[in-house]
Amino acid sequence: MRSEDRLIIELCKSDRREDVIFTLLRQENIDWRHFLAVISDHEIAPLVLSRLMEYSPSINNNPLLKAAAKKEIIAVTVTRSTMLREMQKVQAVLQQEGIECILLK
Repeated sequence: MRSEDRLIIELCKSDRREDVIFTLLRQENIDWRHFLAVISDHEIAPLVLSRLMEYSPSINNNPLLKAAAKKEIIAVTVTRSTMLREMQKVQAVLQQEGIECILLK
């Protein structure tokens, strides 16, 4: 298994092992393009990138990761905004019809 894949798996765990994460981050052979492609393909980029930043703030100095993180922040913000507008439209229609509701995510 590639170092990038091991790092992704470890960052996704609820009981992350910091020693494993730090060991992987210290390696010089991390292919960040592969790392970003995998987390993007699996649609876990926001989670993984935010956790990665917790363990290595110096990652902000990596232009590739910094650009990817910025892109994910914008995408999440746009998606959230779109979802809120759609939920408000649904709620308005239901209220007009006299239907009480609680919208859940």
